[in-house]
Amino acid sequence: MYSQETIARLEQELRENPKAYHRKVKILAWLGNLYIAFGVMVLVILLILACLSILVLKAFAIKIIIPVAIFLYVIVKSLWISVEKPQGIAIQEKDAPELFKIINNLSLKLNSPSFHHVLITDDFNAAVVQTPRLGIFGWYENYLIIGLPLMQSLSVQQLTSVLAHEFGHLSKNHAKTANWIYRQRIRWAQLYQLVEQNASRIDIIFRPFFKKFVPYFASFSFPVARANEYS
Repeated sequence: MYSQETIARLEQELRENPKAYHRKVKILAWLGNLYIAFGVMVLVILLILACLSILVLKAFAIKIIIPVAIFLYVIVKSLWISVEKPQGIAIQEKDAPELFKIINNLSLKLNSPSFHHVLITDDFNAAVVQTPRLGIFGWYENYLIIGLPLMQSLSVQQLTSVLAHEFGHLSKNHAKTANWIYRQRIRWAQLYQLVEQNASRIDIIFRPFFKKFVPYFASFSFPVARANEYS
């Protein structure tokens, strides 16, 4: 992680030229995504070449295909790890029509994605969580988590303001680039945790990259994330 002095310098760079800084962070995030895609592509090409070698190497090719296929299967399976879903009591519009009226109005005004699940918890907090259906490959499922103690302590207007803050991180209208970077930070942190938990399976290709890239990306994008939170 960067030092406080470095973070302060990066924040100054962001203030002086936000568009250029956002562009740098986006390029960095896409380079990380391309690395993952490249790693999987290399494995697929190896498997194809091994299969084609049957024409020349015949029986010996089987000895090549089997380990390559197994290795590819293990890698892809490790990238397809399911993320633990948020816990809570799931409610629908019929259960809390007034609450869903607020949710639907905010989604419309902020042009944010719809929520697949609304959960009630016993935490004094509210949050928006995205979990990938396809592991590292994305296709996110959106959760809105609202703590019952929080709702009980706030007026309708105050609760609406709190939810609007959370919706803002998914908004397609407000600070679109900053929101994308904010979500990428969460995504890379989540992927890093998955890689650490499954280190023995993906040490060779992905773990060394994640150990260097994720802390660097987290530090470099931190000024954007903090500015996004303030905004």
